[in-house]
Amino acid sequence: MGLDHGLIKDGEMVITWRKENHIHNFFTKRLKNCENSGESDAFKIDLLYSLIAAARYLIYVEKTRPEDFLKEAEEILPTKDGFFFGDTSYDEYYMNSLHELVNELKPILKSENYDAEFKYWSWW
Repeated sequence: MGLDHGLIKDGEMVITWRKENHIHNFFTKRLKNCENSGESDAFKIDLLYSLIAAARYLIYVEKTRPEDFLKEAEEILPTKDGFFFGDTSYDEYYMNSLHELVNELKPILKSENYDAEFKYWSWW
């Protein structure tokens, strides 16, 4: 049990996450029909560019200005508590998930398929 979620590209699941509540929060704040379990409305690749930019920026802040990291993370990519959503700390797990997110999104963004249709999916 818990927050399972992922990214769908042109009808195919391309990334899955487990209890990455800050990623879930990012999408639920920006998309319609994804606050509850199920698929969001379709969106274009530009939203993924925003997400990877946020992750990269927070990685940079943590390395160069660690004293500002918590404030920046809470503002830019905040965690979200919920029933079985996982930990809401801004710790090593959070940082590892940012690195993983960047690595997962890179190949999708490099494909330069700007007409692709994306959806966010979640279940808990």
